[in-house]
Amino acid sequence: MDEKAMEAIILESLKEIQRNQQDIQKDQRDILVRLGKMETMIHERTDDTKELRNMIKSHEDRIAELESHKYSNIGAREIVAFIVMAGLALWGVLK
Repeated sequence: MDEKAMEAIILESLKEIQRNQQDIQKDQRDILVRLGKMETMIHERTDDTKELRNMIKSHEDRIAELESHKYSNIGAREIVAFIVMAGLALWGVLK
């Protein structure tokens, strides 16, 4: 093979290497864009998950509070019912 043919082969190989490097750089840019989008999605989902956990905890606390008040508060209805029952019992004893 003569020198010019070797130079032509080398130049073609260099051009192919440059094209491959450009393709690699383009792929790297695409990957970086996709990674950025994925990081944003993960961040948003993490924030949403934290918000949901806080909301659930708040509801659980509120339910526990309401349940504790349900059994600890004596309302007017209970007092009236007790007075009526005591009155009927007293009337039954006195009669």
